[in-house]
Amino acid sequence: MIGKGAIALHVMGAVRARGHMVHAVLVRPSSISQNRNLFVGSVPELIANADLVIECAGHQALAAFGSQVLG
Repeated sequence: MIGKGAIALHVMGAVRARGHMVHAVLVRPSSISQNRNLFVGSVPELIANADLVIECAGHQALAAFGSQVLG
């Protein structure tokens, strides 16, 4: 998942409610320390074991990371 705001929290809850797990969340480097088990600071860390990436951070994040995620 990309982002940790209100939309991301809602989506994360829906994912978990359906029995799935969020394994990594790409956040700003300043936020990584808030949850080192879940938050990552780079696309390679995000997609290392990903089956799906959900973008919940908005246009700037899509522009910054979209092409890297799609490879």
